[in-house]
Amino acid sequence: MDDLASVSYEHQFNRTYDARLAELKPYIIRSVRAQNGVPILDTILGVEEELDTSTCVIVGTLFVASDLKPSIFDKIDRKSKKLKEVETKTYYTEDIKYLLEDGSGRIELEFLDVGDIYRKHFVLCTGMCVGVQGRRAKKGKFLAEDIIFPFSNPRSLPLGFSEVRPGKRLCFISGLSLDDGSKNKERMMVLCDYLRIVGVSEYVVIGSFFGESKEVSRQMLSELDDVLGYAKAKINLVPNTGDFGSKILPLMPVHPKLFTFAVASHANPCRLDIDGRKVLTTTRFVIEDILRYLPQDLKDVQGEAFEYKMHLDMEKIEDIRPKSMNSERNIINAMRVLMKAGHVCPTAPDTVPSVPFSGKDLFVVADPIDYFCVGGTDEFLDGQSEDNSTLFFTIPKFSKRHEVVVLDTGTRELEVVRFDMKDFD
Repeated sequence: MDDLASVSYEHQFNRTYDARLAELKPYIIRSVRAQNGVPILDTILGVEEELDTSTCVIVGTLFVASDLKPSIFDKIDRKSKKLKEVETKTYYTEDIKYLLEDGSGRIELEFLDVGDIYRKHFVLCTGMCVGVQGRRAKKGKFLAEDIIFPFSNPRSLPLGFSEVRPGKRLCFISGLSLDDGSKNKERMMVLCDYLRIVGVSEYVVIGSFFGESKEVSRQMLSELDDVLGYAKAKINLVPNTGDFGSKILPLMPVHPKLFTFAVASHANPCRLDIDGRKVLTTTRFVIEDILRYLPQDLKDVQGEAFEYKMHLDMEKIEDIRPKSMNSERNIINAMRVLMKAGHVCPTAPDTVPSVPFSGKDLFVVADPIDYFCVGGTDEFLDGQSEDNSTLFFTIPKFSKRHEVVVLDTGTRELEVVRFDMKDFD
């Protein structure tokens, strides 16, 4: 994902979706054939050409239409403050529509049981390339029975997955937030002393490096340089949104010349090759946008005293168990879906700002991944993919929890290392 050669500002975003579907469609077809062997139509337009209403599969890019999704008109439209608060937490409304499109056209999906779809797959969001099993319905719609992801079936295991061998100890840090007045620098240096003793030889340091500060002073940069240099190990840097002005995916690598020693600087999202293992890395804001497509608990979204009466108040989500975006466990659930979808950020460029790609979508994840980690979370969580080939884990904000995560690539064991705050105060 650090190879940015396919970034092209000369093309529209439809090129991104075209490239994404072209790369993932063969995997979707393979999953369909492995699951049930239902006939696959060549194009979505082929639905109209079907003479009967027998079950078939159409393949395309999912688009979720919602009036709560952000648009360019938000820049000039004066909206209620309360409405904007709702928009930051959910895109799900009673008027939500699901459309599937490819190069031939688009068709609206009508689910037989949308609740069953969410129970089975957890979340559906814009930008996912999927197969939809169902049949032609009236009024030009497609009656959807199930969703097939590119990797609904287990991937081939990563090379050497079952091999038992001595591993490397890696330390993952997120959200150092070296602001003036904090003791995060001192805390991290004490941790570095301990980690050096237990054999940590490489670090993955994920932003936010400087907290809420909008401008990076020379002193702040010097402190970051001091901390990273004190580790006396290989350093991999991955920026978070806001670091050095980064706001659009992929977040650009931090310039290595800012430091007095060699660092490996990467984009966000990125794929790292460490000790022969593939490590997919991103940060919480990418996952949070996907969670906005979940059916939400309205009290959690709107609050008890929410007075702005809109259709959400009367929303009825039949047979769907509301899910709170505030549940940290949902981050792991979303990561599991992303691995099946074969894409680390499908909602880009629709609801997550992204540069346009041409010819290749850098966020496609078709190769096996050993580890998938997300930085900037409120707590440590871990889990595994359905085929147990990929280990998921989150990295808490160091500025809040004073914790780091240590991974042993030989045993696949994760350890959270924390020094109590009172030891520093």
